Parts: sequence; structure tokens; C-alpha cells
Amino acid sequence: MIKMKISNYKKLAACYLLAINTACSMYHASPLPTHPDFLVASADITVRYPKNTKQQIHTITLLHGLDITDIAMLTAENNPDLKLARDDAGIAHAEAFGAGLLPEPQLTFSRDFPTSYANGQTSAFVHGVDFEITSLLKLPFSSTIRRNDDRKTDLNLLWQEIQTISQAELLFIRIINEEKQLAAMKRYQTAFNDQPAIMEMALAHHMILLDTAAGVLSPINDTQGKINDMQQQLLKDRADLNTMLHIDPTVLLPLDDTITLTKIDDAAIHKKLATIAARRPDLLALQAGYKAEDARYRSAILGQFPGVTAGINKARDNSDIRSSGFSFVITLPIFNRNQGAIAVELATRTKLHDEYQARLNQTHSDILRLLSQNHNLQQQYREAMAQCKIWQEAAENAAAAYRAHNITSTSYISLQSVYLARQLEVIILEQTLQEQQVTMRTLLSNDLSMD
Repeated sequence: MIKMKISNYKKLAACYLLAINTACSMYHASPLPTHPDFLVASADITVRYPKNTKQQIHTITLLHGLDITDIAMLTAENNPDLKLARDDAGIAHAEAFGAGLLPEPQLTFSRDFPTSYANGQTSAFVHGVDFEITSLLKLPFSSTIRRNDDRKTDLNLLWQEIQTISQAELLFIRIINEEKQLAAMKRYQTAFNDQPAIMEMALAHHMILLDTAAGVLSPINDTQGKINDMQQQLLKDRADLNTMLHIDPTVLLPLDDTITLTKIDDAAIHKKLATIAARRPDLLALQAGYKAEDARYRSAILGQFPGVTAGINKARDNSDIRSSGFSFVITLPIFNRNQGAIAVELATRTKLHDEYQARLNQTHSDILRLLSQNHNLQQQYREAMAQCKIWQEAAENAAAAYRAHNITSTSYISLQSVYLARQLEVIILEQTLQEQQVTMRTLLSNDLSMD
């Protein structure tokens, strides 16, 4: 009889261990890499469009000219910071999943063996299972918290992707326009390659004074200094762009300098601004976070009522008298009543409410400020273009007059310097407008369509 009981216990224990082993996670090794994993410049890269677009696959060849769309897609696919952000999102999802689970029931088992024996004595045991019933009442709140925390995590990740793509696009625009400025300065510099030798010969023959030569060569030397500075800045910006795209910093990526300026329609922007809270990921993430915190506040209020743990048990004493029964453990809310947790959750909800209002105000302010600045910049850009055409014609006439020996080197270089300044002004204004377009699209959550 005793052997049969022991055998039954062994079978029960074996079944329990088998069930636990089936549900357990297994360890998998993941060794660290030993070499960089930069993208190979000669390889074609296939990226996927978002699910809501008609085109699904896009192939990018790094050695061909990359346009701003290629830059955006490569950033979304390969940016190291976004990869880490997606890993963090996975951790946050796992934490939210764990927080939404019910507590485990508690199994108790004890056995006593008599140290002296009398007739009819046997070993005693008590076993039972307990469960916190109050956790069932909080389950709806836990589900709401988990669902909204998951949504907040996904939306924050999406907003970070949009911002990171925007940074890469701004860097692309900066590089393109820096190269335009560098090309303009080099054309200016090339036009006066012979001036140092001419000035040196004129000084040697006492044809001009030293201050005259200095006046002629000064703008040329200043331009050379600007060229040197711009080349250094370009090297840095290109290395930064390669880093954002996860490409070897030594690779010189060919870039397509075609950037189309989209006309910003005020009425369309104001229409989109009215519904920005229902579309922009960071605002939606704050809404989800507020809903999750509101559920935590409700759960904390429920925690001020008595907590109940119920259990059933079975026992046998040393005289072989068997019994079974139940137990209740009730936490009496006399001193604490969970008031500290309630106050914390209420204060946290208030903070999230104020944070959301501040972000919404800042969003409207940023978009309206950009609209106002855009009007002013458009006017400046038109005026600069007109001035640039005037000075281009003057510079061409001056070049013809200089070749005919009708004007001095000083006058010729002065006119060309003004024309260069007008060219650089146009390039910088065009860059600012392009950057504003990217910023506006980002603030509108990648929605700058005018339809």
C-alpha cells in the first residue's frame, strides 16, 4: 500500500515536471561579432515599402546617384540607432507583456515524520493551493495598460524613425548645397588663377603699388580659405551620412542633386493642422500613455479595498485523521489603504496631461512659425534670384571688358566677387527652403501632399 502511494506521488511529480519543461524557454547562444558589418558599396540593396503603398520592393544601387528618397529608405532600413530603438521596443513589449499577466498560484506542501512511534501513528502532511482573487478584479485594467503601453511603444518607435529619416534628409540637402557652393567658389577661383603671377610681375616692374596688389589678391585668398573650410565640412558631413546609412565612412557615395521644391499651400497645411492630434505618432503615443496611466490610477484606487487570497487544502495528522478545507487571507485597509500609490498615479496622470498639452501647443506653434518664415523666405529667394541674374549679366560684361583691357583687374575681380556672393546667397536660400520643406513634412508626420 505504501509503495503504491509512493509510486502515485512519483507519477504526479513527473507529470508536473514534464508540464513545466514543456512551457519553459530554452537558452540559445548568440556570440558577439568580430568584424564590422558595413554595407558593401558595390551591392544592390533591396528595401520594402510600407504595407499601405502599391509598390512593395525598391532596389537601390549605392554606386549610382542616390536621391533623397533612396536616402530616406536606406536610413529606415539600416540606421544603427533605429536598429537599437527597435531592440528597445522589443524589450518594452516584453515588459508590458509580463506586467499584464496574472500572478501565479502558490502551491504549498509539507510533511512531518514522527520521531517516536505508537500504535496507529503515521506521517502527517498538508498540501494546498492559494490564489490572489483580487488580481482578477484588476485584470481589465491590466489588459488596458498592456494594450496602450504596446501602442505607445510602437508609436514612439515610428516617430523616432520619422525624425531619424528627417535628419538624414537634412544632411543630404546640406551636402548637395555645400557641393554647389564649393563648385561656385572653385569657378571663381579658376577664373583668377593667373592673377597672383600678374600682380607679382607688375610689382616687380613697379607698375602698381603693394596696396593695389593686396586689394586684388585679397578676395581671391579669402575665397581659397572658404574653399578649404567647405571641403573639410563636406568630408565631415559625408562621413556622418555614411554613418547614418551604416556604410563604410571611407566610401564616397554619388548623390543625385535633383531636389524639387514643393509649393506649400497654407490652406492645406491649416486643414491638416486641425487634425494633427489624430495623425502624428508622438501625439498618439502620448495619448496611449495617458490612457495606460489612467488605467493604473483606476487600478490603484481598487487597491485601497481589502485584498483577498483564497485557497483550498488537504491535510492528515499523525493519527491518520484526514481533513480538507479552504482558507481566506484578507488584507485590512486600516493604515495604508494604498493612498501613497494612488497619489503617485494621480500625479503621474496630471503630468502626462500637461505634457500632452505642451506638445500639442508646440506642434501648432512650430508649424505656424514655419509657414510664416516660408512666406518671407520665398520673397527673399525671388529677390535674390532676380539680383543674381542682374549680376550674372554684369559679370559676363565685365569679363568681356577685361579681356578687351577696358577695365582694371580690381574692378573685374570686384564685380565677379559680388556675383559670387549673389550665387552663394541663392544657394543658401534654396537650401533653407528645402530644409523647411523637410521639417514641415516631419512636423506633419510625413504628410505634405496638397490634395
